[in-house]
Amino acid sequence: LRFLQRDSAIAKFREGSIWVLICTELLGRGLDFRGVNMVVNFDLPTSVVSYIHRIGRTGRAGRRGRAITYFTERDMDVIRPIATVISQAGFPVPEYTLRMRKLTR
Repeated sequence: LRFLQRDSAIAKFREGSIWVLICTELLGRGLDFRGVNMVVNFDLPTSVVSYIHRIGRTGRAGRRGRAITYFTERDMDVIRPIATVISQAGFPVPEYTLRMRKLTR
C-alpha cells in the first residue's frame, strides 16, 4: 500500500493536482520534477553532497529557484561547509552562516 500511495502522490504532483510534496531523503534523489521553484529542508543531511542533491530539485535548466533550510545548533558541524560550497558556486547565502563554528561544551 505504501508504494501505491507514494506513486499516486508523485503522479498527482507531476500533473499539478497537488502543489506540495513532502519527501524523505530517498524520494528526493533520482526523481526529476519540472517546475519546482522551492525546496524547504526541515532538517539537514549529514553531508554537503546530500544537501546539493536535495536543493537540486529546484531551479533546474537555468530557471530560478529557492531553497530554505531550517537548522539548529546541533547542525553547526555541517552548516558552514554547506554555506561555503553554495557561496563558492556563486549563490547568495546569509553571511553569518559562513562564520559559524562548532559548538563547544
